[in-house]
Amino acid sequence: SATRSPPTGATDVAGETPALPGPRSISLGPGRHAVEFHYTATSLVAPSKIRFKRQLVGVDRTGREPETSRVASYDLSSPGDYTFRVSACNNDGIWNETGTSLALTVPPYLWQTWTFKMGSALAIFIAVGGVIRFVDVRDEDLLRAVRQLVDAQLDRDSKAKRTR
Repeated sequence: SATRSPPTGATDVAGETPALPGPRSISLGPGRHAVEFHYTATSLVAPSKIRFKRQLVGVDRTGREPETSRVASYDLSSPGDYTFRVSACNNDGIWNETGTSLALTVPPYLWQTWTFKMGSALAIFIAVGGVIRFVDVRDEDLLRAVRQLVDAQLDRDSKAKRTR
C-alpha cells in the first residue's frame, strides 16, 4: 500500500523534451498544430493502477475524468496561450494535487495580429477615401466642362439672335 502521492511529470510534448518534473514553457510556430502530450508518474507498488487527471487550459473547460492513459492529443487551431496540467493518483487513491504543468504558446500568423488588421483597415479607409476624392474631382472637372459647353452654346445662340 502506497501512502505517498506519485510524482508527476511531462516527458514529451510536440517533439520537445521538458525538464522532469518542474514547469516549463514551449513556443510553437504559427499555424494549426496536432500536439501530443506524454506524461508519467512513478509507483513502485502498482504502476499499472496509476490514474491521471489532465486539462489543457484554453481548450478543456474542466479537467478530464481520471484515466490510465499516459498520452493526450489535442488539435490547436487558433493562436493563443495554453497550459497543460496533469496530476496522478496511486493505487490507494492518493492524488498528487500539485501535479505538473506546461505552458504552450502558439503565436499568430502576421495576418492574424491586431496590428495587421488595424493597418489593413486603415489602408482600406485611405484607398476608399482616395477613390471618393478622385471621383469627386473628376465629377467637378466634368461639371466644369459641361458648364463651359453650355456657356459657349448660349454665347453662340445669343450672337446668332443679334445678327438676325
